[in-house]
Amino acid sequence: FVSFVLFFLMIRRPPRSTLFPYTTLFRSNKFTISDHVGRSTGSIDLPKDLDVTLIVNGDIQRGFNVTCNRLNVTGAIEAATIDCNVLKVKNGIVGIGDEIISADEITTGYINGERKVFAKILSVLREISSGAHVSAEVVKAYTIQGSTVYAKEAIWCDYLNGKNTVYVGINYKAKMDYDELSRKIAEINEPLDELRTSSYASAKKMKQLKELSKLNPKHPLIQKELPKIQAIKQKLEKFEILNKNLVEQRDKCESDIYSEGDPFLLVRSGFAKDTSTGASVEPDTIIHLKEHSTKVYETGRGGLYTMSKYGISFTMRYNIKELKDKYEKLTYIAQEVAAQIRGESGDS
Repeated sequence: FVSFVLFFLMIRRPPRSTLFPYTTLFRSNKFTISDHVGRSTGSIDLPKDLDVTLIVNGDIQRGFNVTCNRLNVTGAIEAATIDCNVLKVKNGIVGIGDEIISADEITTGYINGERKVFAKILSVLREISSGAHVSAEVVKAYTIQGSTVYAKEAIWCDYLNGKNTVYVGINYKAKMDYDELSRKIAEINEPLDELRTSSYASAKKMKQLKELSKLNPKHPLIQKELPKIQAIKQKLEKFEILNKNLVEQRDKCESDIYSEGDPFLLVRSGFAKDTSTGASVEPDTIIHLKEHSTKVYETGRGGLYTMSKYGISFTMRYNIKELKDKYEKLTYIAQEVAAQIRGESGDS
């Protein structure tokens, strides 16, 4: 018995590092990586409902992805996929790639390059530039230049420079779903029209076969043509059902595209040349406000864009305090909706 006890006492306790990530994460709601997320760490995948803030004292390098609840990055995010609830980036989001950055709340220094960024609340301290594609409920940035920006409720910026496409009062996901469903409907329209034409011809032929069957029910022509007619009928029915379902889905998406509130675009200072590239690009911004659009193609002072019963309304006179209160209210609503969705997904 003594030797049995001694045997277990001789077994060494495993080094503390082998207990990562469990002991570290549950002792504190913060975990710090003192270097870049890259080859030395690999990608990081933590449950989004785990009450942990991941702090990266460096960059998140190209090709390495992070999933977690809250993420603070002191460097930059390169071409990496990020999926979290709250994201704070001290430097910015850079590079070119299809990797998606998604969070309910994003605060960053800049978004530079052809990156896709999705959020409910997006705050950019400096610029959204160089082909960035962003979507949020509310967007706040100092400068937007050379980019595509969607905001369901509001955009607040100081400058709109160079060539941009701006959508306000439009639900990005609903619009993308609508466009995709429209594309699928267009794809099946041509074969559907051909089937309808064939079905019409088959109906005439069927009438002839019925007359023939009265004379000779076992006529070879009946045996040959009847399966073809039935196959066309079945295929047409299948395509008609598919088309009906796609149209119903598209109609539902269409009803969700536009905001039910009073969306606005505020350009506090004005429109100028795009300074994100070496070349000087004159203003060439298309502004979509719900189903209406307008174009800005000259440098000049900014102002407030809202909806009126006649379309888009622009004014240089506005109450900044009222707008600030409205923006903060929209931000609060977006936060509440995001928290509610997270709670429901956590319960499930």
